Amino acid sequence: MNRLALALLLSNSIAATTLPVIAHAEAKNGTVTPRDVPYPGTLTVRVDATDLARRIFRVHETIPVKSRNLVLQFPEWVPGGHSPRNPIDQMAGLIIEGNGKRVEWTRDPYDVYSFHVRVPAGVKELEIDLQFLSPTTRGARP
Repeated sequence: MNRLALALLLSNSIAATTLPVIAHAEAKNGTVTPRDVPYPGTLTVRVDATDLARRIFRVHETIPVKSRNLVLQFPEWVPGGHSPRNPIDQMAGLIIEGNGKRVEWTRDPYDVYSFHVRVPAGVKELEIDLQFLSPTTRGARP
């Protein structure tokens, strides 16, 4: 398989399996509970697959937001998978920004696939950057 075909295949796979999924969240009694509701907007995604030698894929997402509390969820189950084993340990460098400023996030203490984000007032969209680190040799995955 040539490098371009490999890059396209991998970038499509990464877009399908590593991008955070948005869930609305509501704060009730001090906890945030995700809800599955239709999303009010269009997400944009760019995958930079130019670092094939090191198999580092850079992902940038733009997510319109209306809610002040969001839960970003890394997909735990992937199509064709028979168990919850999407490799979250291969995601790195998660940075979330709104209006050009860093937005703090916290990982859920019970669900490592969930990231809680409190969207600052006045922010209409979040810019998310992360890297997906793919093994460079067969069997390199622990």
